[in-house]
Amino acid sequence: LFADEYIGGAELTTEALIEACPFEYVKVNSKDVTIQTLQNYQNYFWVFGNFSQLNFQLIPSLAGNIRYAVLEYDYKFCKFRSVEKHKHETGEDCDCHESQLGKLVSAFYYASEQIFWMSSEQEQRYIDRFPFLEFKGRVLGSVFSEKDLQMLEFLKGTEGSGPTLIQDSESWIKGTDEAIAFCKESGLEYELFKNLTRTSLLNKMANAKAFCFLPRGGDTCPRVVIEAK
Repeated sequence: LFADEYIGGAELTTEALIEACPFEYVKVNSKDVTIQTLQNYQNYFWVFGNFSQLNFQLIPSLAGNIRYAVLEYDYKFCKFRSVEKHKHETGEDCDCHESQLGKLVSAFYYASEQIFWMSSEQEQRYIDRFPFLEFKGRVLGSVFSEKDLQMLEFLKGTEGSGPTLIQDSESWIKGTDEAIAFCKESGLEYELFKNLTRTSLLNKMANAKAFCFLPRGGDTCPRVVIEAK
């Protein structure tokens, strides 16, 4: 998805990179990519973001005929996109790197010209499972638009006194229930937030006393933590 469809951290990083692109570009949702799409844009340089809805049968054609880079926002070698969620859902340690999915994703990444990771620890998890991906990537982290950076600079240093903020997320990895329980046990006044515009969120953070975030696993580069800091 793109930021005009869903305002998530990955989508906002992708959008910031698109805004900074000095060249003409085309935006395509991964679910809409077909062999015809590959043929139409064979001579273009591609950048893949969250591509979990891509037809994975296209990967051999992609790897052999397209020049591309990958923005890896989570752990796509895992069918749950999280080794901790895999353990939570199945009771077993994640072994997806040995599955057809893991082998396809790693081959797709190996054929890329560059992998952009969200954190060093995320990169290391991949290298531990796929040693041949070492030296293929670099850590990028969350990317902010000029507008967002100006807003953050303007708000920096504001003394907040409002309630502790908690991200109201349906995503398992974000640990909303754990954050609520922590605030209750600690006697902290808290407020949940979701679906806010960038300006509203940053203003709310600037006026809050704290931000409570207790992810259930290796959340690769949670943008809201950077914004809160």
